[in-house]
Amino acid sequence: MKQLLLSVSLLLATSSIAQNALHFDGTNDYVQTTYAGILGTANRTFEAWVYVSSGVTSSNAIVDYGTNAVGSRNTFNITSSYSLAYISGGTNANISSSANAVSAGQWNHVAFVLNNGTGYLYVNGLQVGTGSLTTVNTPSGNTNVRIGERVAGGNIPFSGKIDEVRIWDYARTQTEIQASMNSEFCAIPTGLVAYFKFNQGVAGGTNTGLNTALNASGSNNGTLTNFALSGSNSNWVTGKILSSGSTTPGNTSITVCDSYTANTGAVWTTSGNYVDTISSATGCDSIVNIALTINQSSTGSLTTTACNKYVSPSGSNVWTTSGTYTDVLTNAVGCDSVLTINLTVNTVDTSVLQNGIVLTSWATGATYQWLDCGNGYAPVAGATSQTFTPTANGSYAVQLDNNGCMDTSACYTVTGIGFEESNAAGDFIIFPNPATDVLNIAFVKNTAATEITLLDLSGRALVTQTVEENSAETNISVSALPAGLYLLKLNKDGKSAVFRIEVM
Repeated sequence: MKQLLLSVSLLLATSSIAQNALHFDGTNDYVQTTYAGILGTANRTFEAWVYVSSGVTSSNAIVDYGTNAVGSRNTFNITSSYSLAYISGGTNANISSSANAVSAGQWNHVAFVLNNGTGYLYVNGLQVGTGSLTTVNTPSGNTNVRIGERVAGGNIPFSGKIDEVRIWDYARTQTEIQASMNSEFCAIPTGLVAYFKFNQGVAGGTNTGLNTALNASGSNNGTLTNFALSGSNSNWVTGKILSSGSTTPGNTSITVCDSYTANTGAVWTTSGNYVDTISSATGCDSIVNIALTINQSSTGSLTTTACNKYVSPSGSNVWTTSGTYTDVLTNAVGCDSVLTINLTVNTVDTSVLQNGIVLTSWATGATYQWLDCGNGYAPVAGATSQTFTPTANGSYAVQLDNNGCMDTSACYTVTGIGFEESNAAGDFIIFPNPATDVLNIAFVKNTAATEITLLDLSGRALVTQTVEENSAETNISVSALPAGLYLLKLNKDGKSAVFRIEVM
């Protein structure tokens, strides 16, 4: 299928999608990123969707980074009583919600905000805790952002699923959190400095080797540590159902030949307006309105005959034997035009058999014209038969017209016609010439020819007779021959003399 034109300006709409998440086994699974986190006393926001297992007996770290010292780490976690907490260690460095703020065995959106020394905790967009965090001052050069486990010095591995981890470099408001928590971002907003969607892998499948968690906000990816990467635990699993977000509206125009296969796998064969779902560069599903034009390919057939070879109409093929072939052209609407060609290739056999001075064309049923190669390929008058006996030494070829094809053979050299001049003059007396009834040949000086042949101008032998050595005379009856010109060939000692004879 030939695609003619693809002009795309995406029209994206919001739709609900189920993406993947990561399941942490509660023993030693974690994701170690290369992102250092928000440092010093700067404002920050952490967000995630979490599905904490039922019956946990210890805390579950969602995100942590920094070092295990007072005010120097950022442990965002769920306690064994299912409260949401931020722990940095020391006075004015820790806040938490009441117990059971987070529901076990279901998805919860959790968020932490540090805003000018005051901390806020949110569950599903509602504030569940606040307090002073004036001593938080995260130093640089320590453990980078870690997901699902505390930094060194603590051991609170997460048990359950984590999805959509977001770190912002400013303090988000409750309104902002509520507005975006239920959808993925297709375009990365300003201030979103780390964004782990966890949308990779096959949910619950075998994902051996797929141990990199991509950061949609930049190059600081994460490495999966200790994950089994197979089955429903310690692996990529089905995540929280979110909306896909939206981008700038636009349109898509596509022109193709015969059919178009959509991203969804649907195949369209007629022009019209369609809706397709594609993935954007940031991994979000998007709805695209397509104005589709379907042009049709065409077919045809051709029966033709050629001489020796045939060049296809496209110019892409040269065929030298008869058969059925296919050639591909472009039709008026720019699609393939497939032409079936029933081809007969005629050839002319230009081979010539040379037997002494007699030349015979191998081609049968052709029209023949013998040519004098030494005289600019001039036609030899009357030499239009398959066999040709020249009357003079030289170089000769035959031009053939057979099955509508014309070709010319190679030139063949003929020698040995006529006796040497010293012997030829006066050796023979041929009379009468023109002849009516009998042609007499008298020999002088004991030079009788051993064989005499009378031929027509095409070289066909009409009469052949042998002459006894030292015979003085012989004759040939010509009374039955039509009036016209003939050739008289006399052979002796490997040489020939050919004379023109007229019969009246």
